Order: sequence, then structure tokens, then C-alpha cells
Amino acid sequence: MHFCMIFYYYFLSDLDEDFVISPSMDTRVQKNSLLALRCKPPAGIPSPAVSWWKDGRPLDTHKHKRLYLKSDSNSSLVIIRKAKLTDGGSYSCVASNSLGRRESAMVKVTVYGKFTTCIFYMATIVRVL
Repeated sequence: MHFCMIFYYYFLSDLDEDFVISPSMDTRVQKNSLLALRCKPPAGIPSPAVSWWKDGRPLDTHKHKRLYLKSDSNSSLVIIRKAKLTDGGSYSCVASNSLGRRESAMVKVTVYGKFTTCIFYMATIVRVL
């Protein structure tokens, strides 16, 4: 009976499968466009809570009104409206339950803007008397 309890505990701590994250590779988005990241975490018992991290820190959707997060035990979606250059970075999805934690591979997001060239002309006016 004691052996069965240890095996049962091990089974509960297991998070099956790998993450499915989209986009699955590094991506580039234009400034002021929409950025969507989707993650399907591994299954586990108990069901894992899903969170997003950027550059090694939890993504704070309450601090930024342009960020929308929707998560359940099956998937998680982050939408960033009007992407800014500061939204670029390394994003990952984390699944955790009372018995363990797993992190997806990181996806590097680069936000680029249109480059404009400004040319300033200096003119010297000489008045001849």
C-alpha cells in the first residue's frame, strides 16, 4: 500500500507532453500592429495554471492596458494592441500546479518601426551693403 501511494503521488506531479506555442519561432511585428501569442500547456493533474513571462519576469497585464490575457487549463492567449518597441523581448509560457512547474521554450519578439530620415538644411544669409 505504501508503494502505491508513492507511485500515485509521482503520477500527480507529472505534466505530460510538451508545450505548443504559437508562433513557434522568433517573430517580427511592426510598431502599432497587433501581436498575438498562444500557448497550449502540457496536461497535468491537478490542472496547471498558465502564466506568461517576458524577459524572465511575469507579464503584468494590469499595468499595461494594451495587454489582454485569457487563460484556462487548456490554452492561454496574450494579445498586445498597438505594439511598442518596448514590447520586444523573449516571451515564454509557464504551467504550474501544486506539484510542479514547466516553462516553454522562449519566443523572441522584435518590434520594428518605420525608419524616417530627416535632413536639416542650414542656410546662411549674407547681406551685402
